[in-house]
Amino acid sequence: MIKTLNNQLTQYEVDFQSSIAEAEEYKHLFTIAPEMKTIIEAHFLEARNQSNQLLGKITAVKNIIGNVESSNQ
Repeated sequence: MIKTLNNQLTQYEVDFQSSIAEAEEYKHLFTIAPEMKTIIEAHFLEARNQSNQLLGKITAVKNIIGNVESSNQ
């Protein structure tokens, strides 16, 4: 069970980093193409929302891993 949780945690962390990089790129794109603000902003907000959801999942999995590990001691 811990192995499965750790694998899930790793995947969430990779996805989180990707989502953060995506949001940062949208911010960069806005500086070079401000005329596309509406389109870029929609994508940025979606990437930021995804990052927030992934951060919540990371926190939840870490909490459960901590609980399982402490109950095994």
